[in-house]
Amino acid sequence: MFCLRRAHLGWSERRPAQGLMEYGLILALVSLFAVVALTLFGLSFATLLSNTTSLASLINP
Repeated sequence: MFCLRRAHLGWSERRPAQGLMEYGLILALVSLFAVVALTLFGLSFATLLSNTTSLASLINP
């Protein structure tokens, strides 16, 4: 009976540091995604920003 009750309450019981751990995992995944995206698209993104700033300097001298 104890095992069934424990299994039933498994999702509703939260440990004190569980929220902090979840935020840490989300932050790690977002950081990893940002590093991969900048590695793959960094040069083209830099070129896009360079073209945009040079166009803006032509419009507003």
